[in-house]
Formats: sequence, structure tokens, C-alpha cells
Amino acid sequence: MAIGIDTAIAMGDKTAYYPMNVGEQDEIELWLNIRAFSFSRLKTLRTFEIGNEKCNMWFPMPTKMATSGSVSYAAGMKEDGLLTASVNKVTTLGGLSDIASAIWGWFESSSGIANTIGKRDMDQREQIFSGANFRSHNYDWTFVPKDAESSARLFAMSYRLNALSYPGAAMQTSKSYHPPLFSLSVYQGGPGGGKPRPEWDMNPQLSVLASVSIDRTGSGAAYAVGPNDFLPAVWKIGLQFKEFEPLVRSQANERLVSRSISDTAGLADGFLGSGT
Repeated sequence: MAIGIDTAIAMGDKTAYYPMNVGEQDEIELWLNIRAFSFSRLKTLRTFEIGNEKCNMWFPMPTKMATSGSVSYAAGMKEDGLLTASVNKVTTLGGLSDIASAIWGWFESSSGIANTIGKRDMDQREQIFSGANFRSHNYDWTFVPKDAESSARLFAMSYRLNALSYPGAAMQTSKSYHPPLFSLSVYQGGPGGGKPRPEWDMNPQLSVLASVSIDRTGSGAAYAVGPNDFLPAVWKIGLQFKEFEPLVRSQANERLVSRSISDTAGLADGFLGSGT
């Protein structure tokens, strides 16, 4: 069952499942749903995932799935301690209190007694929050399709995902359209629905597809399936998604939510990642 790229794109536009056989699907308890829809600058449309659907794919749980993120801090400016402040007053002597402080400061300074005993001002710096990096979600599969039809389905789904990571061409050759946004969720029971399982997916917020890896020689050589079609017998597919916006803790329930959702004062908190 060899298929061309145009057929693969047409299959990707529909709700697609792997594996295709209903009996095999019944044996799978957990599914990863990957849905894409057209990008919008309007945060309300993004929040409620309103846009032209680009794909709705259901895969069995990846052999490897990992979520990573990091937060950046910068050391605050060092503040003058008592010793430094006292010494500085030597140049601005005024009343008796200033003279006393200056004399004390000299004894405590690096040129006085403090130098002998190694006494210094305490470091008063603090780590100041400077920003959070965009969280990433990585998924890796190794598929061994049983027949040419199943291998063709993997080709269709992986090609479609790879294409959706790129911008769309506009009428003007100097312009392009932003790649679509992705919604990621793990469900128990399915495909096509079931119970959300945030314990597995870590409640991803809207994301972009940042990296796609498609290895058609996952067994170490170009092994094929099908008597005449010669489609890849082993597929290794890796996807990396990065969340579209920075995350904050919701005022409503302390969940991690995107900036757009937080701007709605928590009204949409129950929409994304509402499964408990």
C-alpha cells in the first residue's frame, strides 16, 4: 500500500489513529492526543482553541516522554553593610554622631582592626527572579508496523506533523503564516476520548512543534514490510513541543497556566488541564 505525499497530507487532515486495527486499539489503555489548530494573535481564540483544525492524532503512549523547564534568577546588587557605610561617612563629617561613626568605622574597616581579624560586611545579596524559560515536552516512539497499511499510516501521520512545524506560504513571497499551535493531552480509554490523565502529560499548555525526528531505519538497516510496497518496517519518531507562552501560577488554584489564561483572572482554568 504505497501512498504519495498528497495522500499522506489528506489523511493527516482527518482524525487519525495508530494502530489502525480496532482490536489492537482495545488493548491500549493510555493514549496521547495531538491536536493542531491555526494560529491567532487573539488570546481568547488561543485559550479556547478556536481555529481551523489542522490535525487530530491519537498515538499510544510514547516509549519515552519527558517534560523540562527552568527558571532564571540573577543576583541582586550588593548593598553596603555597616562597615562600609561607616567608613563612607568619613568624607561627609557633620555632627558628633557622624564623627563617632567615622571613628568606629575606621576601627572596623579593612585598614583598622577588622583587617587584622578578617572581619567583613555580610554579603546581603539575594537571588532575584528574572524570568522562566519556555517548558518543553518530548515524546519518542519506536513503532514496528505489522503490515504495509500500518506503515503507510505512520508515514502519513509523521509527514503531516513534520509539515505542521513549518510556516505556511502566503500569496506574497516575502510573507508567511505562523505555524499552528498544538494541544497535547493523555487520555485513559479511547482513542477519541476518555478520562484526562494529567499525571502522565503534566498538563501541557498550548505549544509549538519545535523539533521532529523521523528515523525510517530504526532497526539498523532499511528493512521493509509488504510483499510489493516495501514500506519501512521500523519507525522511530521523536517530537519536541515548546509551550507558546510563559507560565505562571493561577490565582484560582495554583496550577501552572499560560500567560493568556492568567489574564482572564482564572476563568479558563477549568478549560485546559481540568482533569483531576
